[in-house]
Amino acid sequence: MSAQDYLTHIGKIISIIEETQKERIEEAAEVFARSIQAGGRVYLFGSGHSVIPVLDIFPRYGSFVGFYPIYSKSPDYPPVRRAGAACRHLTAA
Repeated sequence: MSAQDYLTHIGKIISIIEETQKERIEEAAEVFARSIQAGGRVYLFGSGHSVIPVLDIFPRYGSFVGFYPIYSKSPDYPPVRRAGAACRHLTAA
């Protein structure tokens, strides 16, 4: 698949998401905004690879205040353990 094919395919997927989910996304954003404006928090959960967007929105310099992640920080967390094992294998070679 060429880069252009990939971008065209992704563009179609984003268009489908916009057409079918835009209203729901806007409703969720309103709920989040009302919670934060009222002094509340928005908790986000991720497990495995789904933790990536959770970590992207986690408060740090230049990100959104009011969002708090829920995820495992343990080194025994399976993706961390597998990544560590892979790194040790590569550096041992």
